[in-house]
Amino acid sequence: VSFSVTPVCFNNPNVFTNLSDSGNVSWNFGDGNFSAAQSPAHTYNASGTYSVTLVVTNNFGCKDSVSRNVIVHPLPDINFGSTTVCFGNATCFNDKSVISSGSITSWTWNLGDPNLPDNISFSQNPCITYTASGTYTVVLTITSNNGCQSTSQQPALVNPLPKAAFTFSD
Repeated sequence: VSFSVTPVCFNNPNVFTNLSDSGNVSWNFGDGNFSAAQSPAHTYNASGTYSVTLVVTNNFGCKDSVSRNVIVHPLPDINFGSTTVCFGNATCFNDKSVISSGSITSWTWNLGDPNLPDNISFSQNPCITYTASGTYTVVLTITSNNGCQSTSQQPALVNPLPKAAFTFSD
């Protein structure tokens, strides 16, 4: 009795490959779910380590089983903010994202201003000066050391400058 499975990121199905000789199979996925499929796919509803058991019964009623730990890696929890500024000043982004196990290894920011030559940043906490006042949609994608990704978006506000004007009379 044997099976293979590859660790996956949360919200993705684990695909279990039955490597056993022929027979009837019974899978216990370690989270209260079961299957009788030869090589099933199963999506866990939380990250963590699960003890999976495969039982194979041959034509003679003889049984054998094997258990293995299966890892479901967590997704990064994205949390970021930005400073609200007046036009002409740099908007700085502050990443406060975390992950329950593993580490965050990369940040990809789409800063929402296609007129900027550096509209994409790979820095953890970038600063940018927008080309006009307004509200920009900023999208952050974070990747963990296990290849798990999360994406979130927030607005960044750049206030317009006041228009100074006066009249003069003799």
